[in-house]
Amino acid sequence: MSGSTMRTHTRSFLEEHEWWKLTPRFDDKGYMESRSSFRNEYKELITRKNIHYSLATIGNDLYVLYLFNNTVQSATLKGLTNTIYTAKWFNPRTGEYINEKNVFILTGRYKIDEKPDNEDWIFVMEKKVNISFYMILSFMLVVITQLARQIKRGKKEARI
Repeated sequence: MSGSTMRTHTRSFLEEHEWWKLTPRFDDKGYMESRSSFRNEYKELITRKNIHYSLATIGNDLYVLYLFNNTVQSATLKGLTNTIYTAKWFNPRTGEYINEKNVFILTGRYKIDEKPDNEDWIFVMEKKVNISFYMILSFMLVVITQLARQIKRGKKEARI
């Protein structure tokens, strides 16, 4: 693949995600936890694990993580709002998204699945809706209550 094709896909990706609003996070431990990145706690270059990344965010609404390491290892995002996010991988070689899923954040953290392969990938985590933890908990309690009622009714009908 030519470098110009990858640059074209990456440019389209950045334009889609309002790149001018992204704030670089580098090794900010408030936003990401990894076994290694460019620098460890002593600010020394880490090469033995060969895990390299670049993280940028728009607040805690959008996380864009560029993993340019030759392994499938990833990291844990932190500082997330306890709500629903969409998580997906962007392939800068093809310009396609894969493995899109909705995730419920209840702890402010998200352990990213391994990269699809050992090539460069961009992981995107975007707040889907602005629902608080208590709203999610309330919704779950309503669902559990409804299920319990249905089970109770089913047992009564089975006795008759």
